[in-house]
Amino acid sequence: MPPTYGTGLLTFHIFCDERSIPESQCAPIALIILQAFISTMAGSFSCTTISNYMYGIQAWHVQHSIPWNIPLVDLHTLLNAAHCLTPASSTHPHREPYTVATIISLCTHLNLSSPANAAIFACLATTFYGIA
Repeated sequence: MPPTYGTGLLTFHIFCDERSIPESQCAPIALIILQAFISTMAGSFSCTTISNYMYGIQAWHVQHSIPWNIPLVDLHTLLNAAHCLTPASSTHPHREPYTVATIISLCTHLNLSSPANAAIFACLATTFYGIA
């Protein structure tokens, strides 16, 4: 699960506090501050994480009617650079999706007369059909 916008905001505020960046440069965010924030994470975090953090900051600006003065071309450039620096350890190959056959196969390994196994199966089935 990708990090939430709140995690991105917290990370950004910690970044600014550690560097004594004045509030006036954080909101509205200056391009150079966003560039520094993203560049400190690039190479350590996945591009997806960095994107979520950056979009969280943008959403905060929009929610509080603070101008978002970052040109779209700069956003794409920053995220492309972060993508190129994404460490292999932070990405995972795509997995096959769960299907009804998968659930049936898993069910054969459960003793449904056991309350714990019945609860596991109920959670699996409820989640599967809830998402479907």
